[in-house]
Amino acid sequence: MIRLEDTLSEGWIPGEMSPQQGIMANHRMGLTARFNSEFMNVTQTEFISYPHFRNEVCTLYEVLRSSFGIPRILSPCLQVILQTGFDQPPEMEAYIQSLPISVPSAAVLKVLGGKVEAVNSVITTTEEVDWQGDHVMRRRRVSLGGVRQEKRSAFDSRLLQRISLIPLHHQSALADLLKIRRTHPSAAPAAAQFDLEGTLEKVEFPAAKFDLPKFLDDTLYWAQEFQAWIRSQAKHNG
Repeated sequence: MIRLEDTLSEGWIPGEMSPQQGIMANHRMGLTARFNSEFMNVTQTEFISYPHFRNEVCTLYEVLRSSFGIPRILSPCLQVILQTGFDQPPEMEAYIQSLPISVPSAAVLKVLGGKVEAVNSVITTTEEVDWQGDHVMRRRRVSLGGVRQEKRSAFDSRLLQRISLIPLHHQSALADLLKIRRTHPSAAPAAAQFDLEGTLEKVEFPAAKFDLPKFLDDTLYWAQEFQAWIRSQAKHNG
């Protein structure tokens, strides 16, 4: 824990610890890290910044790997959660059913009877790919469904509306707040949620040689491509 605190960026706070596991949080970056002898998990919410996430995950990985002498890792995975918010559940369900990824066949509807009220779908694909000169299995999973959640307060914009009233030497600081506002996610009462998971599977990966930054970048790029496709489909369907 001392090595992690000395190596990670400022703002990390140790949480509940035991000889078997540890928890750390960085509320400024919206990051929470959990790790034990079998896994390492890092999540980012409230404030979404991939460069910060990537840097802290890779640093955490290297410190744990070198500290505990971890020789091998299994199944690295990146999960990206995307949401499209709506004020009312019927609007959310209509949006989900308009996407080609969730359209049930006529045969299924005939057997079920009635009309479609809600749709949840999961698609998993596997493909053998070359990774650092070795053949591995790449697994991608997409799940789509509707969620209801408590509406989160929006970024307080009252202060930003008064930028012109303050001295010029303070306005640059508020300009940075405008940048932060763009990374502050909102939570609508109802949302169509896409859970995207990219995983590499093999018997074992050499921990010291595994290119974690590349894995994170490649998986995020795939998630962004999927997001762009979803947006194009939604625009096409009105």
